[in-house]
Amino acid sequence: VAEERCLYSFAQNSVATTTIERSHVDTLRPLVTIVEQSPIFYAGISLSNYCNLRCRHCSVDTCTSRKQEINFTLEGIRQLIDDLCDQGLARASISGGEPFLYPYLLQAIEQLGSRGVDTKINTNGTAIDIELVDALISAGTSEIDVSINGIDDDSDCYKDTRNIAHIRLEAIRTLAKHFKGRVVITASSVLTQKVLTELDAIATALSDAGA
Repeated sequence: VAEERCLYSFAQNSVATTTIERSHVDTLRPLVTIVEQSPIFYAGISLSNYCNLRCRHCSVDTCTSRKQEINFTLEGIRQLIDDLCDQGLARASISGGEPFLYPYLLQAIEQLGSRGVDTKINTNGTAIDIELVDALISAGTSEIDVSINGIDDDSDCYKDTRNIAHIRLEAIRTLAKHFKGRVVITASSVLTQKVLTELDAIATALSDAGA
């Protein structure tokens, strides 16, 4: 479907958008990858298993010890991105572990951005670096999603029972203060029984914080 100099490619549960440029002979040339069989327009990429939190509900086999961490190498990331882009990748969801603790996060986003891939970063909000976020947005990150387990007390969500709800909410405020208008700031929650009872209050607090 061509509309307003954009080409929209559809696959199950995903949409890829590609701008159309004029070539040197002044004819419209769609910048698309022709993918046979089953295209992959959207992919979740876990860069590392290292995280600084131990969430009870986490479905990922993460570790909190640097001795046990497993990271993608830069070459491994390059090969993965090349493979996915050859299959039509248009958007990637970046996670971990905690992606802001991954040493090559910016390089990974730059590689994705250089291939025209839009990226979303999923973070627990405890390790956000403002200068890094600025560079990530310039490299192609369009959305940062902060996980939230409560607005006053989320200690029931962690194996060490510490309360860091205020840290996560403050991360959203900080992102909104510096980058709202440049990046979409979202938040996500695992729907535990406690979160369900606080959902309206959480939604209000997140909206007030800028998500």
